[in-house]
Amino acid sequence: MKRLLLGFILLVGLTVKAQKEVASLAVPYSSDFYSDKESVAVSNAKTKDLVLLIEDNDKTILSLLNEDFKQIGVLEGEKLDRKFKTFIGYSIQSDTYYIFFKNNTDKKFGYIEFNFKSAAVAQFPLDFKLEDEKYVEGITQNDVFYLMTADKKSDNVNFYEFTKQKQLVKHAVDFKSATYESNLNGITVNHTPYKLLTSNSWGNNGSLTKIDLNSPGAIESTSEKVKLYQLGNELIFTFDNQDDKTCIISINTTDFSKKEIVFEKPSLDLVYDSASYNTFSHNSLYNNGVLYQAICSSKELKLTAKNFNDNKLLKQLYISEANDTISFKNGPIIQENTSMWYKDNKRVRELEKTSKFLRKVSNGKLGIIAFVNKNNIKQITIGGYIERKGGGGFGMMPMGGIPMGGIPMGGMMLTASFNPVMTAYNGYSYTKSTRIDCLFDDSFNHLEGEIEKNIFDKIHDEENVIKKYKHLGFRLNLKNIYRHNNKFYLSYLDDSDKKYNIVEFEN
Repeated sequence: MKRLLLGFILLVGLTVKAQKEVASLAVPYSSDFYSDKESVAVSNAKTKDLVLLIEDNDKTILSLLNEDFKQIGVLEGEKLDRKFKTFIGYSIQSDTYYIFFKNNTDKKFGYIEFNFKSAAVAQFPLDFKLEDEKYVEGITQNDVFYLMTADKKSDNVNFYEFTKQKQLVKHAVDFKSATYESNLNGITVNHTPYKLLTSNSWGNNGSLTKIDLNSPGAIESTSEKVKLYQLGNELIFTFDNQDDKTCIISINTTDFSKKEIVFEKPSLDLVYDSASYNTFSHNSLYNNGVLYQAICSSKELKLTAKNFNDNKLLKQLYISEANDTISFKNGPIIQENTSMWYKDNKRVRELEKTSKFLRKVSNGKLGIIAFVNKNNIKQITIGGYIERKGGGGFGMMPMGGIPMGGIPMGGMMLTASFNPVMTAYNGYSYTKSTRIDCLFDDSFNHLEGEIEKNIFDKIHDEENVIKKYKHLGFRLNLKNIYRHNNKFYLSYLDDSDKKYNIVEFEN
């Protein structure tokens, strides 16, 4: 018994060392229901303040915290309009904040405007109608909100900027360089920006996925073909729909000038007939000035790392089914499956054969994860996952059947539009993927060593500790995970005392 108690004390001690609770706010939350409510966070980089929006049954609670997490302002507004279902972005103009949302059909938009100094809070519809275009994404860049659409009748992508006059000013950008043709049963199909970026019920399944450059990411997110990276004033769009190249369009939001770049994808060593190329999986990922590209068949995989500025090859990695040893991996081949029915929500298997790894990655959607960890070591993950269709299972579904694109909470939904960190964490925590993890120095020399827990692992562990210690059931209510002042935070409402708690994590 003493040993068990000592082990528990040591575990708590290690947990406390890794993170700390920085705030426990008494919020005027009156509802006894949580599944149809949401909380969001807005980080003000200029003032270092943090704004929280918490949905309640009959009102909207807004809280302002300073850099030391002292609550310096509280507002209560009307309940959010029920026809709006999804948060899509925010804007900060001096002391006034705007949080934007849309309805399920992507045709109606609105915002809540509030100012803690004047104690003003109100909701407004956004006077905007889509004509021959379709909504793609909401983007907040340097505290400015843009509503992004794709034009049906041209190759233009439009960025509507929300100005100080509360008007949407249109910036049209030609995305023609992303278009391509394919042959489907003898019929030539033209893939326009509209088709690549939007989806509909008639079979078009285009999409855009935001990738957060400051978090580890998830294969479920990085395996998507069209991705957006936000870096300074740049919006970097990568298109991996073609098996031989990555098309890149980079837009400077100061003047909406653009750069177009093409990176050729690596070629496999073996000889295949033309029909075999349709069975290959391929993709790319940008991180820290490097573009990673990979292509995989059931027999081999090749990954290259190139300097993003000059296309110079920095590293090439090769895996073959003929060799059961992957010399540059750190640890076993992992096959991970998530379900609420498994212990700690996960089931992990180790695969022995390289051929099984190649088969699973080539048959699914290939994804790359790359980031520089706290020891200035490049950590690269190569893997893939097979998207489940139907079946009622929970493997890919956080919170009982929720797709990775958004986190529905009944009344409103938090998507990657508003918080790509939360979406990436959700995909990382609830995964069905096969992968290898690798470590490299700054010159891409392979390093020996074990893979350390990343920030998402630490948050996931802390979640389980909180739920068990506080008896909060299988999930935390009004949970949110976000970056603020270069640190990661987990927020949640403790339904036992109606305190809204914020936990800070070492990055």
